[in-house]
Amino acid sequence: MHGSVRVLILCWALPAALSAEMRFSDQALAAGVADDGEANGAAFGDFSGDGLPDLFVARLGRSARPLLYRNEGDGTFVTADLDGVQSGSTMGGVFVDYDSDGDLDLYTINFFRPNQLFENVDGRLTLVDVELTDPGSSTGAAFADYDRDGRVDLFTTHRGASANQYKSRPYQEGFVELSDFHSMLGSGGDSFGALPFDYDSDGDADLYVSNFGFANLLFRNQGRGSFLQVARGAGLIDQGWSILSLPADYDNDGDLDLYTLRSQGQASSLYVNDGGRFVDVEAGVGGSVSATGGAWADFDSDGDVDLLVSTVGATALYENQRDGAFADVGSASLPASALAAGLTGGVATADYDADGDIDAFISHLEAVDLLLRNDASASGRWLQVELAGRPGQTVIGSRVRVRSADGVQLREYAVSTQIGTASGHELHFGLGDNEQVELDIHWASGQQQTLSRIAANQRLRLREPVPGQDLRIDAETEPSHAPGWRPMVFEVVVSNVGGAQVGGAGLTARVEVRDRVQYEQRLEVPTLAPGESVPLRFPVWTPAMAGEHRFAYCPGRR
Repeated sequence: MHGSVRVLILCWALPAALSAEMRFSDQALAAGVADDGEANGAAFGDFSGDGLPDLFVARLGRSARPLLYRNEGDGTFVTADLDGVQSGSTMGGVFVDYDSDGDLDLYTINFFRPNQLFENVDGRLTLVDVELTDPGSSTGAAFADYDRDGRVDLFTTHRGASANQYKSRPYQEGFVELSDFHSMLGSGGDSFGALPFDYDSDGDADLYVSNFGFANLLFRNQGRGSFLQVARGAGLIDQGWSILSLPADYDNDGDLDLYTLRSQGQASSLYVNDGGRFVDVEAGVGGSVSATGGAWADFDSDGDVDLLVSTVGATALYENQRDGAFADVGSASLPASALAAGLTGGVATADYDADGDIDAFISHLEAVDLLLRNDASASGRWLQVELAGRPGQTVIGSRVRVRSADGVQLREYAVSTQIGTASGHELHFGLGDNEQVELDIHWASGQQQTLSRIAANQRLRLREPVPGQDLRIDAETEPSHAPGWRPMVFEVVVSNVGGAQVGGAGLTARVEVRDRVQYEQRLEVPTLAPGESVPLRFPVWTPAMAGEHRFAYCPGRR
């Protein structure tokens, strides 16, 4: 069990003025990202490792290549190489540290061919030769540690007759297709995207799937990556032309609410989270008809999140009024290029110019892409937090709370595409007039940490502390799921990845046949010093396993 770590940090703060009206200007041409090649989505992420968000742009044209831009740090971008990328019909992409080695890799989503994974090697993205068992017609990707074993898993959505897919990682290298054994996760109908978010605040990643013309699906994680479909009971049985959903604690009450965007002339909806059940509320944001993308962010840094929505018509900007309602300020705050009618794509956000406020990139399928620089002359104070894990340990799914005199704000670190689009990896908090705050971090591993007296107007890169005792389980060989009468041996490696010696631990393997336990064995783990590992072998064959069976073991740290 992990303890609580309390750290005192003293930092300097820059002077800041009171919040003011939001203002944006289109800097696409000046920044070198004014492309007109049928862009469907984009993703911000610092793949170069210099602290500045770089940019990936997906283009739908059959002969168009996706674009990769490196942030130069002076407000401009330059084209970078993307080794092995294919041309044509790229739906989107997302930066993700899939191998938990401390840098951002890239996963691209392709409609007429398999998706591609690019590994970051010293700041250069190179195609990985890994089998992704992808049937094509992909629309989205949702990365999370669904089974809580410390490694990143993957859920992908698809259109047409192709089922959605769940890919786990029982060992460090590659993905294992487990959709046949989690068959409900393959369900959906013309799925446009999936959202990993902990809607019930129980510490694991749930999944919300947006379906185009069919009922949306909410899969509640019952622990270790076992799911139950609960959309109706949770009030999210939305049956419209949904294209994506965006979570945020817009009312600052400590849980994640949900904004669902719809196409085909339908209005979007805001659902408030009331103890794990969602209620559709009228808050002034339902006017976004035929939406194409969106993003939550505290654009004026006043302590609550606002909402930017791209549509088939003009882009909409809704300012949070802190009374449960929003005001449409788009016509007064956005440039003419964003207000012009046209078929836009997704919305990606990040502080690309490193000035403390959040900017936005809007893909365009019929005209030049938009780079909306946040030019508010006097916004509130701010804080940006970037989370870094221990080697081999993901931080996706971690939560950060900021406490100030004005209340509590919540951010959850999630990695997924929404209409092929993903925002930057910094967690941005608007602080209003507050000069100091307190941070509560609930790491994805379950470890908790508190940081006191944190000064405003700074960027913090926080690395998860090494716990005193922590064991990891890695599968060395994939068990056969249909062994017949042949023996089946499953081998795992138990490693001490903590900072202290661990003794007295045990590991149990169990075989179930139609929910009846056919085999169960416990092996004792010898005392391990920090960094030490030991292999354990389980011969888990019985005659009763000749037919249908499944192998179950408890991965992870606890």
